[in-house]
Amino acid sequence: MLTFFRKIRRSLLVSSQFRRYILYALGEITLVVIGILIALQINNWNEWRKDRKVEQVVLEDIRDNIIRNNQLIETALEKFHQINQSTKIVKNAIKRKSPYSDSLKVHFYQSIKHGGFLLRLNSDGYESLRNIGFSIIQNEELKDQILSLFEVSYSNYEIELQWGNSVYSGGYGWWKEYFYMLEGELFVPIDYNRILTAENLLSDLDELAEVRATIQNEIEACYAHNQAVLQLIIDELGED
Repeated sequence: MLTFFRKIRRSLLVSSQFRRYILYALGEITLVVIGILIALQINNWNEWRKDRKVEQVVLEDIRDNIIRNNQLIETALEKFHQINQSTKIVKNAIKRKSPYSDSLKVHFYQSIKHGGFLLRLNSDGYESLRNIGFSIIQNEELKDQILSLFEVSYSNYEIELQWGNSVYSGGYGWWKEYFYMLEGELFVPIDYNRILTAENLLSDLDELAEVRATIQNEIEACYAHNQAVLQLIIDELGED
């Protein structure tokens, strides 16, 4: 092909058809420019396709991350429910001066939990996104919601969790005044009559209930935000 063009160019010069030669030369330049632009476009398209594959993998990782976190949250919320029920049973027994029952052993143990140990949210998928760069996600709403979920909702939960742990650790061991522990997560009263008349015990249980409620509220907020972001990711990936 190049040999063909050279022959045409030579014949035009020999025949002194300079104007036609100029037009021909411009045509050659135009073809070269068009070829370069096409090559650049193909290269850009290939890069775009690579970015979209990376974006898909990142979104799938975050999707799986959120699904796993929601499973952990559901388990934690069920445990919170059990702890709260045990606390109510213990407080009612104390307020009503109910006779001692062996069934109270497990409820005594549950009632002194603050709940901070129940859940650690995982952010591996989000960390991968941070390392790759947020610009890989084209959907601006989805990008903003992912940032808000991990940087705000998860962060708020961690803050409340640390606060709850500090409150709990500050008074850790107070229960030893009232109970001794048996294997199988059971608390046996040292003196049940003392428990029935201990106003401090009720106030301690109330304080722990407030700590749990604060942590639980943040967990539930994370769950709701997880669900919203998960649906956005599913829509973006075109999944049912």
